[in-house]
Amino acid sequence: MSQKKTSKSGKKQRNRKGPAHKPGNPRHGSAVSLGAFRAEKLLAPMTPGFVQWFERSGGEAAEALACLKVIGVVLTEFLQVDAVPSITAFTTDEAVRAFDALEAVLGEDTDMAADAFHLYIDFLGEMGLWTGTDQDYDAVHDFVDEEAQFPVPEFPEIMVPRIPEAEELAAFEAMPLISQVGALLEWIGTGKKVTSTGVLRLSDIEAAAASLGVKARGQRQGKQRSDAPALPGFESLEVKDAEETTLVVRSMNDVPELEMMWRCLQEAELIEVGSTKAVPRQGHGFEADSTPARRVETYRKTATSILQRFEDEIRDAGPLGTPIGMLRRAVLTMGCTETPMPMEKFELDEDLDPDGEEYLTNLLANASLGMFTVLEELGLLSLDTHVRVPKHLWGSLKTVFEKSSDDYGEFYGLPSGGEEPQIEMRRNTTPAKSTAVLELKIALRDLTPPIWRTVLVPNGARLSHLHYIIQSAFGWDGGHLHEFQAGGRNGTTYSSGDFEASPYTDKNVEERTVALSDVFKRKGSKLEYTYDFGDNWRHLITLENILPLKDAGAVPRCLDGARMAPEDDCGGIWGWLELLEAIKDPAHPAHEDRMDWMGLEEGETLDPEKFDIKAINKRLRQFQDLLG
Repeated sequence: MSQKKTSKSGKKQRNRKGPAHKPGNPRHGSAVSLGAFRAEKLLAPMTPGFVQWFERSGGEAAEALACLKVIGVVLTEFLQVDAVPSITAFTTDEAVRAFDALEAVLGEDTDMAADAFHLYIDFLGEMGLWTGTDQDYDAVHDFVDEEAQFPVPEFPEIMVPRIPEAEELAAFEAMPLISQVGALLEWIGTGKKVTSTGVLRLSDIEAAAASLGVKARGQRQGKQRSDAPALPGFESLEVKDAEETTLVVRSMNDVPELEMMWRCLQEAELIEVGSTKAVPRQGHGFEADSTPARRVETYRKTATSILQRFEDEIRDAGPLGTPIGMLRRAVLTMGCTETPMPMEKFELDEDLDPDGEEYLTNLLANASLGMFTVLEELGLLSLDTHVRVPKHLWGSLKTVFEKSSDDYGEFYGLPSGGEEPQIEMRRNTTPAKSTAVLELKIALRDLTPPIWRTVLVPNGARLSHLHYIIQSAFGWDGGHLHEFQAGGRNGTTYSSGDFEASPYTDKNVEERTVALSDVFKRKGSKLEYTYDFGDNWRHLITLENILPLKDAGAVPRCLDGARMAPEDDCGGIWGWLELLEAIKDPAHPAHEDRMDWMGLEEGETLDPEKFDIKAINKRLRQFQDLLG
């Protein structure tokens, strides 16, 4: 805990080093028992209201009850401080003394208790249950707000493995998630009508749900509700067993499994939902004639969309969202390592001290078990003795957490990437001494007509520098993993250390330790650079010339090139070609969507032949002070 600190009201708070009571003090022990009894008795009438308030804020009843357990621990201390007569009105001085006493029970780790009590104060205020003065409420709220600073844990780094394509494809196709998505796509066929809100009509819910193995149907207009009173004389008739197991809903969104899969189809760009109809996207990747590479790419995107959904739910969870979200993230990240979280951590030991920190932590961890069970049913998680994430999903999870760190950095207490991330060269990577300038031609593979750039780079630059130069030359966003490779499939790989080395090579080198002169030693030397292992943008880099250092001018610099580079995150070569086709043809079913994605207005066009060397050199200019 901190030393003296200043609240929002400007008042100095106490030194947390000196708790008011010692754990071994007998008087304190008896007071805790009495206080706990009174706290439980006084909290009981408010429990239903708190649970309802908690659920309206996006939480679940089980989490609300776990939170009340924590609140009870705090109130126990309040009730023994100067015989506080109420649990709906306190002063700041009483709060200070209560949290001092709480340290004697929990030690210095009272952050979780403060976080839960912060919710309780909000509950009293929002529901009009606070019985003290407005001034006391504001002061206590400010004090608890200062205390409720949930610690940011250090999450282990996810090292994404390189898995042979056939093995990865088989792993994905064995997942229930992929089977369910495929079944729903097959049911959609050439298209299905939707409502004005973009969901399936009531008449289609039963068939759509059945494709997922779920019994549900839409409630027809005017049909008697199941909870309505029976007609006179028919009270004894029982509902058929089949009806008892069929969920009757007023909207597709009331069927959790169907709603989740429908959103997944959209977010993974497998279907397009228009104003009146939902249709599959052309070449979405689940077709029988899709290539293995295309299937893997689509399956990976599908899994990522589901994982992102659960991550977003934590962000919007309201009460206890931050601590539960951090615990879930830590457990899932550990599931991508050799030391996953044991399942026993989610089993609350009855012998634990109910007032102890470990007990409170387990309550929050247990609240995550429901989500983990859903992920296991979809094949995204393995729950046996430990919580494990299958290796072919590590990349998807890393992508989700990296996005969360950028988008929700303040929520997690993590550094944010900002609204418009800039590609910045790492300044702690010192270039080697340059003796010449290399003329490198960098060409995208597998695309016709070819897309390429010729750049001048000092031979003392590191491969890590070349990564940023390529990103700027092609206009990539720099948000994905990358790798250099020399000598073909079994040659040496060079990476940033953000993922495991290719399984086809015994040698992987940290790219920041390698100067360009080490790999480009003579004209014709070649190196391959792969960016984004999902879209799989492969570049062939060829040394075309070696120039004297004094004659090269400002470097790095682009000399020439051809055609616009594909848009980052467009879905690889197939996705780029489909995007160009859709934008060019106003009658294309994806035209409007692709125009919007590229930020184009009707009447504007996208010229794939355009090559803007001025824009490229403007981006490269930021590196000239470091490498020139």
